[in-house]
Amino acid sequence: MQNASTIDMHRQGHAQVKPEPLIEKLRKRSRFNSKLLIIGAILFLIGFICMAIASFSDKKLLMFLPVYLVILLLNGCSIVYSRFFVGKVRRYWEQIEQRRQAAAQGDQRLLADEQPTADAHALTLPITIEQRPRLSTFAIVIAYLALSCLIGAIIGVLVTTHMIPLSGHATSLMIFIGAGAGALFALILSGVFTFAMYSRVRQQITLTESGLIQAGITSKVRSIPWSEARLFALLGVYGAKKYPYPVAFELASEHEIIRWNWIRKNSLKVWYFANSRVSPEEYEQQMRGVLSVVAAKTGLPLYDLRKEIPSNLNR
Repeated sequence: MQNASTIDMHRQGHAQVKPEPLIEKLRKRSRFNSKLLIIGAILFLIGFICMAIASFSDKKLLMFLPVYLVILLLNGCSIVYSRFFVGKVRRYWEQIEQRRQAAAQGDQRLLADEQPTADAHALTLPITIEQRPRLSTFAIVIAYLALSCLIGAIIGVLVTTHMIPLSGHATSLMIFIGAGAGALFALILSGVFTFAMYSRVRQQITLTESGLIQAGITSKVRSIPWSEARLFALLGVYGAKKYPYPVAFELASEHEIIRWNWIRKNSLKVWYFANSRVSPEEYEQQMRGVLSVVAAKTGLPLYDLRKEIPSNLNR
């Protein structure tokens, strides 16, 4: 590694890089979730009216209360997801975006403390670095989702049996409905999660003499010629400020962004959903080689987007 002050800044000064597309996606998701909240409120009102009518006409209809409680649970999760998580993640990426553009303009306050040694021969080009799913992490998260849904279904059944005295047959039917609703929701949630994360994990980067290429099973092939690169940066991860290692690296041009992860062991702060396809020692050497080749081919310094900068850049 070499000190940041020795890096040649000739490629920067008035560079612009492609804006972070995730920010607009998060804004659209917030608007979509707001619509879901309205739909949930309407369903709540309809369910409340139906339950009131059933309490005066046919009490057997009250056995469907678990389904009603599941709807309330989903609505509550939507509120938390929309108002808290998505909003905070969007603000996090808005701060990162301000730092990205400042770094592309050559703000030396964002230079990484340690710079990779520029070496175009650190790796034999072309080279492709692949990753595969880390099944242990997938299993833990899917088990957590399934357990959460099961607990929700159990709570729904217990609340119903406590509030409404039903016959043995009605109670059995109610348990079946509640368990079925919980299992169906767990299956859907796990399926969506698995597909989304698997498609992100199954990516690879290829370094050639002319540029950097990224390909995955669902996303389009991205490529940046070395001569068009305008930003070389490292990123952390949302919610883990004190995690000591860089989680991801970015190479950006005016029209494209390519990011790749540096996979490490899982910790309490950061969980990785991918494993390297080579030994840890060889992978470590490859990752250091990637940084050296990128630094040499682009002539760009490495910026640290985890760094805090004065508030006039974060407004």
